[in-house]
Amino acid sequence: MILKIIIISIKKQMLQIIYPLIKQGNKYYLPKPNDHATKVAAIVSGRHGVNTYHDLYGLRLDTSTNSSDLYSGLEDEIAYIKRMKNIKIVNNSWGILHKKESDLNNSNRNWFNYNYYSRYLDLLTANERELIFVKSAGNNGDAVKDYLKNLSNFTLSYNSIVVGSNDRAEKLSSFSSRGSLTYNAPLILATGEKYNFWGKYQEYNSQGTSFSAPFVSGVIANTLVQYKEKYKLGINSIIAKAILGVSSSNVKKAKSELSDLSENGPEISTQVGLNKDYGVGLLNYRKIKSAFDNLKYIRWTNNKQVLVNNIWTNKEDDRILPVARLKLKKGDELRISLSWLFKPKNTTLYNTKKNEAILTDSIDYSLQDFELYLYKEGNKLPVQSTSRNNYEFIKIRANEDANYKIVVKKWRNENPFNQTELALSWTVSDKYYSFSDYLSELYYSYPYDLYGNNSQIF
Repeated sequence: MILKIIIISIKKQMLQIIYPLIKQGNKYYLPKPNDHATKVAAIVSGRHGVNTYHDLYGLRLDTSTNSSDLYSGLEDEIAYIKRMKNIKIVNNSWGILHKKESDLNNSNRNWFNYNYYSRYLDLLTANERELIFVKSAGNNGDAVKDYLKNLSNFTLSYNSIVVGSNDRAEKLSSFSSRGSLTYNAPLILATGEKYNFWGKYQEYNSQGTSFSAPFVSGVIANTLVQYKEKYKLGINSIIAKAILGVSSSNVKKAKSELSDLSENGPEISTQVGLNKDYGVGLLNYRKIKSAFDNLKYIRWTNNKQVLVNNIWTNKEDDRILPVARLKLKKGDELRISLSWLFKPKNTTLYNTKKNEAILTDSIDYSLQDFELYLYKEGNKLPVQSTSRNNYEFIKIRANEDANYKIVVKKWRNENPFNQTELALSWTVSDKYYSFSDYLSELYYSYPYDLYGNNSQIF
């Protein structure tokens, strides 16, 4: 099976803003038209990319235009995508720079709130069961003011997979956008630094979340082929998010930021919900098989019974569903994720005021919210992830041998839909993986060739 992936990149005008000059020796070059899209595509399917056998289709988005034209252009391109057959993934490697306040104007100041454009992607994803949107987090992490570092515009889409960047030291890249004024955050980090591109033009040490996103898109594409029977359980995007969330490892931090250290440095304290800066942590593809083995696909209704992997299962009561029981050994690290779609209100009320609209209230968070609980045998106080996001995450390290129970709860008993579909998974590991142990051939050392063939990571 050959999978088709759409690459949405940026036109030359915006490329020159992000990469004003490329230095080679003592000479400087302006970026070449389409060069950015070619590099993004190379990471997915170049000679040393993730998988050379995926079909790629490129679209250019001109982000230098005013915002209304930007929306119309994206809408036209997505309408084109929907007419194509077997398109499963849309990789969005583009963004809007706002490193200083002078970059903002009356058209984009509200983009830091849940807005017309993020709602547009959420509405689209909620109605396209097989389409997965992957979006680069943005390169504003080193902006001069904290709020300018935040996710904005389309990147605030709850139903998309937002990817930030980490460096060679397994830390959050300084340029990677982080945090938000909404309940959203990046889902995961993937390498966005130290890319060397070889072809007609050489470029060394390229960086940006534009390169993190296609790495994740390529990995997801591989899973759609290798685990296609699992994806038949339901909605592709929530399955992919649940799998990615537990196919992760810890982000390393400076010692001053850590309350608890292992010998190798990563934080080992409990985490609930998405970290505002780095989500679940670093992508760790070694855990993907285990994540799919543990996948539980839930079709939630107001009935006493619900379907879990197409098997009828009893709730404890109207709001509580025990999903799995497992035994952990002392030192085991457990990661659990729960994913579902938010469905915003679809109204044309704001069509004429797209840039001014703050649409936080277009989602009824309380009615659509689910919660994730982990109970330890003999302990009445659970670890719980109860954010207002449509993604719940728990990470713990067991301090003794014990039995645990994973439980999903509906925050309110009312269900505005006949059925809500959720994907849950977990992984258990008995040590911290380090990228330096096993990812050098894929993670940063190879130059990503613009052409040719390569072996795959799966």
